Amino acid sequence: MDKQRPFPMKNLTIKLTFYLLIFLSFSCQSNKNQSSSENTEMIILHTNDMHAKIDNFPRLAFVVDSIRSTNPNVILVSAGDLFSGNVYVDQYEPKGKPIIDLMNEVGFELNVLGNHEFDYGQNILNDRIAQANFPMVCANLRNINAELKPMKAYEYLTFSNGTKVAFLGLLEAFVDSIPSCHPNKVHGLKFDNPLEVASDYAFLQDSADLYIALSHMGYEYDLKLAENNPEIDAVIGGHSHTKLDTGEWVNSVLVTQTGSYVKDLGVLRIKPGKTGKYEIKSEMISLSNGTEDRQIREKVTSYIENPYFKEKIHELDLALNGDDDLGRLMTDAFRVQGNADFGMQNSGGIRVKSFDAGAVTIGDVFALDPFGNDLLVLEMTNEEIKSLIMNGYKDRGEKVKVSGLEYEIKEGKVNLFDTEGNTMPEKRYKVAMNDYMYNAFEFDHVNSAKASGITTTEALIIYLKSLSEIGVRYN
Repeated sequence: MDKQRPFPMKNLTIKLTFYLLIFLSFSCQSNKNQSSSENTEMIILHTNDMHAKIDNFPRLAFVVDSIRSTNPNVILVSAGDLFSGNVYVDQYEPKGKPIIDLMNEVGFELNVLGNHEFDYGQNILNDRIAQANFPMVCANLRNINAELKPMKAYEYLTFSNGTKVAFLGLLEAFVDSIPSCHPNKVHGLKFDNPLEVASDYAFLQDSADLYIALSHMGYEYDLKLAENNPEIDAVIGGHSHTKLDTGEWVNSVLVTQTGSYVKDLGVLRIKPGKTGKYEIKSEMISLSNGTEDRQIREKVTSYIENPYFKEKIHELDLALNGDDDLGRLMTDAFRVQGNADFGMQNSGGIRVKSFDAGAVTIGDVFALDPFGNDLLVLEMTNEEIKSLIMNGYKDRGEKVKVSGLEYEIKEGKVNLFDTEGNTMPEKRYKVAMNDYMYNAFEFDHVNSAKASGITTTEALIIYLKSLSEIGVRYN
């Protein structure tokens, strides 16, 4: 196991100045009775939805160390989704090791399971939990007959001044009663409704000085959680990638979230108030620029220096922007490499916003499609294709991207057209799609899908290389 880096006191003058410029006095009142601990300020630092974006960790480390160097009462937590979003983490062997290593170095103390924690499979998740110097929690997860080892519903962390904080972990499971991940990755696990489960842990308000919900449910559900559970002092959230600069109050509960990708660090400042209750304020520190921790930068650089992912496989003469452009690239690749009539891709699986004009590398493709899903081919009728598209649109809120056909949704019905705009003939068609869609979407189909023998990422790489070899520029 990597040696944990101590919290340094180096550059104290610089860091003290940095800290004093950022942190100003404030007061916002919570409904918790004051404990008998010292009359000192306490700070909870938090991130969410890091998605393996390790490049900002040197700035994160510098800011966290700066705050710790001026205040011993600091706790650092994460609200889930550590993985899936950076080829240098997702394709590392073993998968996910770099971000856990860096979190250990920075000194994270707790993480709630996010839906993308399951992307590598349960055995690898067990390994990453064992690697972590911090626990992971989830209250609405039950192990029926799974590979994943049991974990706690909540965890107590204590500030240096003796103030005890109870953290309850909650994970979204509102679609098909599982988190937003590949269904095959959660076999043997049962997920209860987190909003219903939360009420079972009201006793935590009496077992600690502060009661915090560490939530990976999303902004809208965090508001409901706060409304239904006034005994909670604050909800530190994730999943929806919502940035709440100063938090949002629901009754007497503070709801906060930092956005995503380690762009910002959330700060909860907590002080005993004059009326005998805790005062809490939420604020945000931007990590978009600023001083970096040199040791952490060296470690990040060591992880991203992999020549394989820098290999150029294609040249774009025009940028591809948004889900429509990138979705067309993906579905064209699936259709061609799957030897199918049509290609399909769920919009939620398109993980970057654009490809710039110029070189496309293997690393770019893995960033676009990091999940390693198998490419499947399924024979489908017109009505079955309509069923798949409608399930994505109506039940999952995803617009299915297509190649080889066009469609419109009008008056609650799906109409199919060929690429010339003509009504699509009634017959059976071969449709290439990722195995997440096949397993997660509820749609009519008589036949079973057949494996193509390659992953969707491999299909993209092969397709783009083939275009380059014959001199075609994709745009």
